[in-house]
Amino acid sequence: LDELRAANTQRLELYANSLNSEIGHYARLPSLRQELLQAAVPQLVAELAAGGGWLLGGSGARLCGAAGLAAAAAAAGFAGQHRPDTPPMKQLLIVYASQTGHTLQLVDALCLPLLPLCAELHIHRLPAAEAGLDDLLAADAIVLATPENFGYMAGKVKDFFDRTYYPAQGKTEGLPYLMLVSAGNDGLGALQAMRRIACGYGWKEVLPPLLAQGEVLPQHRERAMELGELLAAGMLVGRW
Repeated sequence: LDELRAANTQRLELYANSLNSEIGHYARLPSLRQELLQAAVPQLVAELAAGGGWLLGGSGARLCGAAGLAAAAAAAGFAGQHRPDTPPMKQLLIVYASQTGHTLQLVDALCLPLLPLCAELHIHRLPAAEAGLDDLLAADAIVLATPENFGYMAGKVKDFFDRTYYPAQGKTEGLPYLMLVSAGNDGLGALQAMRRIACGYGWKEVLPPLLAQGEVLPQHRERAMELGELLAAGMLVGRW
């Protein structure tokens, strides 16, 4: 019995380290990675150890590989865990409008760090005029990117809301969203308008918006990349 317990403890540690590695793959930013690991790994080890019969030697019900990671992540509260054998295809919808190209630069920067995740994350990047209800209903998260026009969002983004708001009622509640705004002024009018409408859908703002005033500078692109990483990390480990 002591040998079996020792072997199971070793497997638990291996699973914890594997989960550590998987989370680190998605959440490269130190602050989020540390927060995720502090929440997941200790709870994982404690709960699996307390579960007793989860890990058995010989002909028992031994969990290993992807199944072990799935159970480990579920025990730690991460329902959207990464599974190496069958990667979950999360759907990220990016709805944007861009006249001068400034907003498009922010969208390009946000998407750049997501390219290596193409096996786990499907990016629907659509001009607002082309995005519709089906795209919205299929999304696991949405990015709204717009220039500020006369203290408001772009007309095409507003049109997207007009076309989907009532048909989507009660169907997208809790949808995580992020806003990107390029502005000649303070951009607050566009942010506030989109936030009010998103509240009507029942969406959840999971990250602070990016507001680029004037020309899009390197720090704006860097912040867009960071937000892309954070949003993807949260989606892929089930944080939101």
